[in-house]
Amino acid sequence: MKIFFPARMRSEVSSTFERIVRKTSFQSSLVINDTVDHWIVPNEEYPDIKIPIISAEIDIPEVEGWRVIAKLDSMGDEGMNLIRNFSGKEIPEQYRQGSTCDHCLINRYRKQTWLLQKGDDFKQVGSSCLDEFVGRAFDHVFYREIEAMIRSCEDGMSLGMGGGGDESYSLNHLLHVVHATSQVYGFVSKKTAEEKGWSSTSERVWTYLNPSKNRPRDPKIEPKENLEHIANCVSWVRSLPVNKRENDYMHNLYVSSSVDYVLGKSFGLICSLLSAYEREIAYQAKISNSEPKAVSQYVGKVGVRQDYNLTLKFKTSYENDFGTGFIMSFVDESGNQLVWFTTSPIKMDIGDSMKIKGTVKAHNERNGVKQTILSRCTKAKLNVTIKDRSPSLP
Repeated sequence: MKIFFPARMRSEVSSTFERIVRKTSFQSSLVINDTVDHWIVPNEEYPDIKIPIISAEIDIPEVEGWRVIAKLDSMGDEGMNLIRNFSGKEIPEQYRQGSTCDHCLINRYRKQTWLLQKGDDFKQVGSSCLDEFVGRAFDHVFYREIEAMIRSCEDGMSLGMGGGGDESYSLNHLLHVVHATSQVYGFVSKKTAEEKGWSSTSERVWTYLNPSKNRPRDPKIEPKENLEHIANCVSWVRSLPVNKRENDYMHNLYVSSSVDYVLGKSFGLICSLLSAYEREIAYQAKISNSEPKAVSQYVGKVGVRQDYNLTLKFKTSYENDFGTGFIMSFVDESGNQLVWFTTSPIKMDIGDSMKIKGTVKAHNERNGVKQTILSRCTKAKLNVTIKDRSPSLP
């Protein structure tokens, strides 16, 4: 199993692992890489301060041929399980819900169970039954403490300066902060942030919710409560059918959103919820219209500035040496595509309609579709107010 952590935590990770091995009966190894995998910038105000991130490999031991591949935490009234995957492989669907022990077969509530694999066989076993199941002392404490160590490593990267803990947050308020953050900086996943050395959305949100003297709140982030976009998002994820949550990510998103609070273990996951919802909106909008679509044509004249009534159909963000940039893709009343590349944060959600004044920069063609490229755009005024901007989702 590969883990990542700030280089400054090398001795902490090494000593913690040694303590875990001494405390438990398992023999396992930790191999720390000598080179930096990537860098992260924990604070945009000090871009020259970068934290080197390194990686290590942990050997997950077997007992009588059985290997723990996941810890399952029961969450919510439906008995859904939040999955901590040790193997990196998809967990069989039947173990995403319920806490029945496959050893004692007693169906009762368990806060956590362990999923074991031996060849093609899987067993979900309660903590108190592990010793009996494998016929010898099975040190599940090893896995529990390894998980705690991994979480500490994740906190060290995502928060830039360690910390974490058992804080809980209001789901609704957290999503409003995520929304406000994404409107300014776009959505940046933890993986992308680690690869590029950027600040992830979850890092910015955590700093906003936990300001300090050295890490004050970003004044650009201005959450506005009671957005219907948030309500629609929560309604969507809580009504996801089984076939829409077949992978671990969507399953964990569904489970974590089933309650009105967010624990530290699912903080980063919930920060990605709005992005997942907006991807689904864009996908449904693309396939919902079975009638022949209007063929996009060029509009306006290059160099000429004028008003356009546009509806936002897609948006994304990127970062480079000059900061955060946004790509906003619109359609007008005739189905023509207009695209705006901008470094200014535009607080619009997919489905919003606006009157926009812009200058035609170019007429291009992408994937056989004619696109009008706009520049120096300004929002004239809200053109249409839509109470439910989301298409009907399954």
